[in-house]
Amino acid sequence: MISVSTIVNGVLLGGLYAVIALGLSLIFGVMRLVNLAHGVFVIGGGYLSYLVTTHLGLDPLVSLVLVAPALFAAGYVAQRAVFTRLVLRGTEPAMVATFGLMLLGHGAYTVAFSSNPKTLSTGYSNTGFDALGVRLRLVDVVGLAFGIVLTLAVWVWLQKTRSGVAVRAAAIDPGAAETVGIDVARMYALAAGVAGALAAVAGVIVGIGYSFTPTGGIAYLTIGFTVVVLGGIGSVAGTFLAALVIGLAQAVGGAVFGPVYQLLCVYALFVILLAVRPQGLFARRAHT
Repeated sequence: MISVSTIVNGVLLGGLYAVIALGLSLIFGVMRLVNLAHGVFVIGGGYLSYLVTTHLGLDPLVSLVLVAPALFAAGYVAQRAVFTRLVLRGTEPAMVATFGLMLLGHGAYTVAFSSNPKTLSTGYSNTGFDALGVRLRLVDVVGLAFGIVLTLAVWVWLQKTRSGVAVRAAAIDPGAAETVGIDVARMYALAAGVAGALAAVAGVIVGIGYSFTPTGGIAYLTIGFTVVVLGGIGSVAGTFLAALVIGLAQAVGGAVFGPVYQLLCVYALFVILLAVRPQGLFARRAHT
């Protein structure tokens, strides 16, 4: 039987999936690049926060003031130095390069931190409260709150700011954007930097609520791609709504068929919806 608790927990899980998928959606929408290294950035956020909390004693969420800018810089530099010139030659070389970065990240994390799971322990990691008869974990509520706030922030940035409009112009027609004075390479790097910062937030939330390993980013990459494809390329709002659909499908599938079949239900829904609406549930012509 599907309970209110199942529905609520599915929505909360969807909030986390929205945070995970936002950066991937941004890169996909702007450059049409399948960024296979996105999971490495998510896990990197967890590991950087682990270092900051261990050595500086900061709360994991407070550590974001250092971790998010660090991954913004990593994404910006990697895009500017390597990936943009590959993207301009075609998306296939850039995708292969992101695969190489993914393998490099897995190896580097294993050497630096071992393959043992790590967590970001806090006083509220397992703290919960009751709301309308439903027991909620505080970290899950925090994940949903971040999902809502970051989705709105990315939408406002793309729609209402000069740099965001320039990023959208570079996404729609790079050649035309260059002719009106937009530095397309810098816009690509800016989008990659923002995606890195978003991945950092996801990694910290994952670390607080769950655990992470050097290769754990593959699972989050898979979930992120599922969300992006279902949401439709070019829709920030679609990414958030698709994440809620995925979270609900996982929670309901687990309640009906058992926890073992949670992800199977998600991917079955993905295949069905892809067959019915291959452009995604909320596709738009430009990233909005």
